[in-house]
Amino acid sequence: MHLIGGTLAFAALAAAQSSSALFPPSKTVSSSAIPSASASANANPCAKVAKLHGDGNSIPPKLAYQCLSSVPVAVEENRKLIDQLKMMWEWHSETGWLKNPPSTWDRGPLDLIAELNKIQNSLNSFESEYHLHLAIQKLTVDTGNYHFSHTPDILSIFTFQRDVQLATVSQDGKTDPKTYVIDDLMLQNDDSEVSISPITNINGQDTQKYLEDLASWEQYSNADARYNSLMYRGSGKEVSAGAFSYSPSVFSGRYDGPETVLIFENGTRKSFENTVDVRVDEFEDITSGQSLFNTYCRGELSGYRLDSDKSKRDQPSECLLHTQDIPEDGYPEPVAKDCEGIVAGYIIENPRGQALGVLKIFSFFPEGTPDTKIQNVVKKFVAEAKKQGVDKLILDLRENSGGSVELLLDVFMQLFPALTPFSAQRYRAQEGYTLIGEAYEEIRNNQSASNQFGFAEDRDMNLYNWHYDYFLDVHNKPFDSWEAWVGPHTFNDDQFTATSRYNLSNSNRESILNNGFDFEKSPASSSPFTPDQTVMLLDGLCGSSCASLHEELKNIAGVKSVVVGGRARDGPMQAVGGTKGGSPMVLNQIVLNAGGMYNATEELGITGFDGLKPYIWPQELMTRVGDDYSTIQIQDQIRKGDSSQTPLQFIYEAADCRRLFTPKTLLDPKAMWIDTWAAFIDDDKCVPGSTGHKSSISGGYKPFGNGDVRDTMDEDSDVPMSSGAALTRPALVAGAAGVLISLFI
Repeated sequence: MHLIGGTLAFAALAAAQSSSALFPPSKTVSSSAIPSASASANANPCAKVAKLHGDGNSIPPKLAYQCLSSVPVAVEENRKLIDQLKMMWEWHSETGWLKNPPSTWDRGPLDLIAELNKIQNSLNSFESEYHLHLAIQKLTVDTGNYHFSHTPDILSIFTFQRDVQLATVSQDGKTDPKTYVIDDLMLQNDDSEVSISPITNINGQDTQKYLEDLASWEQYSNADARYNSLMYRGSGKEVSAGAFSYSPSVFSGRYDGPETVLIFENGTRKSFENTVDVRVDEFEDITSGQSLFNTYCRGELSGYRLDSDKSKRDQPSECLLHTQDIPEDGYPEPVAKDCEGIVAGYIIENPRGQALGVLKIFSFFPEGTPDTKIQNVVKKFVAEAKKQGVDKLILDLRENSGGSVELLLDVFMQLFPALTPFSAQRYRAQEGYTLIGEAYEEIRNNQSASNQFGFAEDRDMNLYNWHYDYFLDVHNKPFDSWEAWVGPHTFNDDQFTATSRYNLSNSNRESILNNGFDFEKSPASSSPFTPDQTVMLLDGLCGSSCASLHEELKNIAGVKSVVVGGRARDGPMQAVGGTKGGSPMVLNQIVLNAGGMYNATEELGITGFDGLKPYIWPQELMTRVGDDYSTIQIQDQIRKGDSSQTPLQFIYEAADCRRLFTPKTLLDPKAMWIDTWAAFIDDDKCVPGSTGHKSSISGGYKPFGNGDVRDTMDEDSDVPMSSGAALTRPALVAGAAGVLISLFI
């Protein structure tokens, strides 16, 4: 069982059939996979950790790091593991595009497979198993896409943290931003007579240089979002402490020194001891790096388990144990709010005119609340705004890292019921994906084979992503064949399936809707809001389904955005820095699908699919990263009207205006909302150089709108789409697999 939190947590499938060759005969590992003891540290730092931990004492971070550094490299095992990772990473929808990104992509070109080859060819040069996997993990970080992760056991044993939180603020929200300790800002907020000093130096480096370098480990697509990820954000969520202090992501296993030393502008020096948490159940029998490896790198932490728990999404509750994410203190009284506190609607007085409606959405991934309750919060808020004559709306999407597709689409349709969302995606048409689809087509088109195959879930497979008949093309028409779906279509020297859309009809329960949830399809008059009186408030951390909502709001509705924060400099900032891609998939699910399909073809006597044979239980991968925390992204998201079909992830999009946090807007949400509206209607309040960028609506970008697309997907016919444009899918061939709702996490 994996014992640390993760950004991407998925449900493992049901227990496997014991007779299947897909699963290992035992947990025995060959002697060649066991690292040599010759690399062990002389002082046995792991034994010291065990003694301190057993006595109930805290562990010095440096000692934990020395323990990890004493774990020798399992050379032959990692050689095989990297071969298996290369096979998996070919599935990542952006693998080809990363090699040749546009000039606006600030991380530069990245050839994932070539970089894995370099690591594989230099295994003997790594100091330890820990340093090796940190290097592999950094490759996933450098994709800027948090749907793509490498979270092995060795990086999951300790969590390194700081006991100090920082925030960068400006007194006027436009100029001269400086970085402070958050406790100092809070103290001054309570007593304006208190004088505080900004930080000028961190650990011997200029403050801003140190923070920008540290931010390179944050998995966001641009430098301003990475910087914001470090900062305290004042929302009351634990993760809002900022990654400088507390990293909830997979990168909490990275050591960054024993202490944090701050030098202030007034000459004061203050040192904070860093801390470490031991995230495993037992440590008392650990005597060396070798024994640490043998205990926790044999599947105990990150290995695939047949009895993995289902995700919390599949276990409805009534929020009895959930800590609310939108705190009570500091926020005005909501007119609507869900019990988990992830969605709330407010109506506040605006000193500059009419009252403002604010819809704050922390997430589209309710842990216990049914989707219908989130839907009803939005419905109640819209109705109350209409009742009170409120037609100005701020959509506060700060920190929203994603969730379910149906919720984001429903929010859009409730706010702007006259418009139809586009929401288009595609898959990378690489060998593994296409072979599964071709094999499945042979089975589905043969009645006898289909009957013998049965249901995919009974074979621990999920073939939702190969059901072309669940989806519609960009013209809202069904795909008539696998060949029409898979193409392949070539863009940027890589091959992809056709771009597809979800079927938004409430009568269709296979494309996107789950049981018990229907889209709220109301008449256009039901919402008081119009795009020109709506603004998105963002901080660069919005991603996944939040980024998809941003895309619908900007490119279909024409809604502008104000972004807050970023690096301590002038100029524009992108509104979205989280992943703009589609659904992720855990590595073990690829194994179950591909290996399971190979087994099925062998069983049914169908030939030509030996390319799937390597997926039959890749031992090292399923042992070291076989749980639900190592993932790839299986889909790109594509913009309506973009004939280049560049993944949204690689499209530079400046916000219409950028503001800096002030001490007041950081700590007072109502002040933030009023400040946002003021900047929305007055460019003079924006950071110098942040308005009028050509990628923003205010700078001339023309949203595609609500019309149909032409064949080249680059022209607007100005023909409005009807609210019932989605079509009912054709009947499935007998024996087709069950449905798994696609999620953006």
